[in-house]
Amino acid sequence: MLGFIERKRSRLKRSRMRRRIQDAGFWFVDIPRTGSTSLKQALGELYGEAFGKRYCRELDARAGDTFFPDHTRAYVVRDLVRQKIWKELFTFSIVRHPLERFYSLYQYRRSRGELATVDFEQYCYMLETPQYRNPDSPFYAEQYHLSMADYLMDEMDQLLVEQVYRQEDYRMMLTELSQRLGVELKVGRYESLNSGASSLSRYSVATADIVCRFYQDDFRLFGYEFPHL
Repeated sequence: MLGFIERKRSRLKRSRMRRRIQDAGFWFVDIPRTGSTSLKQALGELYGEAFGKRYCRELDARAGDTFFPDHTRAYVVRDLVRQKIWKELFTFSIVRHPLERFYSLYQYRRSRGELATVDFEQYCYMLETPQYRNPDSPFYAEQYHLSMADYLMDEMDQLLVEQVYRQEDYRMMLTELSQRLGVELKVGRYESLNSGASSLSRYSVATADIVCRFYQDDFRLFGYEFPHL
């Protein structure tokens, strides 16, 4: 009996979430370390906690209605809201220069007290043998190694979102999104924007080659150029 009740609650929760997304008419696939946090906060304020960040939802009395964790891959959302609805939505995401993003992810993890004994050069070399099933590996959790392409492609390598913006064009993106959604997006703070050049000094020729090879799909799919060190 308890199992039946839980399944019914789950179906109702999924149905509520599906209606919310369908009514909003869009979905934002947020990729880690691309400047998505501020945008998700703004969307959450306008459209409800289902579109915001998890730590904001935890303070929201309606948090029980949320369904998707932060940084949920596009195909997961598509399958749960149903493909017919997904095709009707305006779907979008933000990408970032792969070298800039990888270094930003490393810095973020260091700020959280992770990787205390791993310097950036070691971190890059460990990417050659990431050991996904080893809990002691820095790349054990998928959000620490997935490419941006992994977040946005399906099993047939088809891009699932209608629009991909570059973080380097953040201000232009906000203007276009405000017009497209018919709202005023007020994003007060986001990561410094650049073309990836600021992080190049952190790489040697060898470590840049490792990261570029690992994330070659991101370079190809989103039109970023390989660095010349």
